[in-house]
Amino acid sequence: MSTFDGFEAALFGVTGAIFGDLATWTPSNGTLQQQARVFFKSPNDPISIGQNKFEYRPYDYSIEYYINQFQGLKESVDKGIIEEITVKDITLAIREVRTKFDGQTFIAFGELANG
Repeated sequence: MSTFDGFEAALFGVTGAIFGDLATWTPSNGTLQQQARVFFKSPNDPISIGQNKFEYRPYDYSIEYYINQFQGLKESVDKGIIEEITVKDITLAIREVRTKFDGQTFIAFGELANG
């Protein structure tokens, strides 16, 4: 692990502990439930679309998590399986997971499950 990767992991852990929300995922394949502190983005939060410009997308929910969290989520969703994650008493149907530019951070996009 490079020095930068070590700093990134430490920073993600500290900010997640302070600002993150506890999320729970029970994989559809029956493996053990996983929990992690994630950065939750709900439709009530504005999405920046440019300098001093924001947009609200009422059906876009997302969580941002680090590489050592939710092991197998991206692979499962990439196979077309809709996985469910609960955060702040909201259950999301995760339909897409993208890797951010650093390759260590993931963003899972979803919508309200059964709702």
